[in-house]
Amino acid sequence: MPYTYMLKCSDGSYYTGWTTDLKARLEAHNSGKGARYTRSRLPVELVYWEYQPDRSRAQHREAFIRKLKREQKEKLMAALTGNGPIASACPFCGPAAASAAVAQKGTVLAIEDRHPVTPGHLLIIPCRHTPDYFSMTPREHRDALELINKLKDKVKKADPSVTGFNIGANCGGDAGQTIMHAHIHLIPRRKGDTASPRGGVRGVIPDKMSYPED
Repeated sequence: MPYTYMLKCSDGSYYTGWTTDLKARLEAHNSGKGARYTRSRLPVELVYWEYQPDRSRAQHREAFIRKLKREQKEKLMAALTGNGPIASACPFCGPAAASAAVAQKGTVLAIEDRHPVTPGHLLIIPCRHTPDYFSMTPREHRDALELINKLKDKVKKADPSVTGFNIGANCGGDAGQTIMHAHIHLIPRRKGDTASPRGGVRGVIPDKMSYPED
């Protein structure tokens, strides 16, 4: 997905650009392989980004932001951090989350869970701010499913000890959701990682995890 973004350079100035991969572009800038402007002003920090529907919009938005005065750029950052006013306090909407993405498919991206249940635990999140799985669009659902399948293959190839997965989403506080931005858990499982895995996701209510004995 195309982005328009701003970087804060080491001399305090701002650089505006556009890209289809924020993480890779930020790395390129900081390795001296980005724009000529940033090469002599390293390191740079990602301070603002917007999702755009296509490359043309990203380029037009870049041109518009470049012409803004410094105070106007800073007002823009203050008002629209991440993906809008509602998203400004959301940890999945800020520039840090976008730059931490390990994979992306269209409207969704994947990040590592900060408190993994098992090694390799990933979160698949929509790029736009939306509260839960049921508020995601059909395209977001499709992109999420495709990304989950790709990540599943990647995890299994990298770690042959992975023999299964749990996939799930918490929707609402009473279901255990703590960050009100839709996210789907992809949790790799390994033989022996718990004494009795029987019942899997039924364990959200501990007393109901195991099936009755036949």
